[in-house]
Amino acid sequence: MQTDKIKVYSSGKGKVEALDEAEKFAAYMGLSRRNAGRVRLLTEETLGMVEAIVENFMADFWIESTDRRGCRIHLTAEADVNYAMKQELISVSSRRENAAADGFMGRLLHLFENAYLGLLDKVEPSGSPIGMGGICELASMQGGAYLWSLEQYREELDKAKDTESEAEKEWNDLEKSIVAKLADDIRVSVLGDKVELVIEKNSFSPDA
Repeated sequence: MQTDKIKVYSSGKGKVEALDEAEKFAAYMGLSRRNAGRVRLLTEETLGMVEAIVENFMADFWIESTDRRGCRIHLTAEADVNYAMKQELISVSSRRENAAADGFMGRLLHLFENAYLGLLDKVEPSGSPIGMGGICELASMQGGAYLWSLEQYREELDKAKDTESEAEKEWNDLEKSIVAKLADDIRVSVLGDKVELVIEKNSFSPDA
């Protein structure tokens, strides 16, 4: 099952319609009230990122079911900016960097925004995108596309948290994140001008 695709904007336009689609999805899948609430929470957090990103941002939002009665929440945008506009957006992003929300969702927002602004093609020798910070927040080249995943992020932090103070802080932030606990994986990918965020929940217990 796939919901209708809804245009959502940083102005907040489309938010009500997107939340309605989340409720329709939960009803169609026969999810319990608790699981329906989880889908809504993940949807609200996704839409919160939309509202926090650069002005005039627009993306397609939809939810699809998985083979194991789970769901994937999609947010897809096309970065179509001319050079002058891109420089201004980069400037705005840089000014906001220190003021960005702390914690895992703040880092995820910063990653997605940098992907949208086209900054992931500027990679330092360490492999970390410029301006991202953190030892594991990196997008690697896979099949011609930049890709970051929560699953890989967890694995890398788990390896480094006992010896690196920054990794320990990021691990603690991850442990506190409700979204990171609910989601089995989160992926941010960039292929050409297409930027996509996918939040995946593998399955829902039918009686939870």
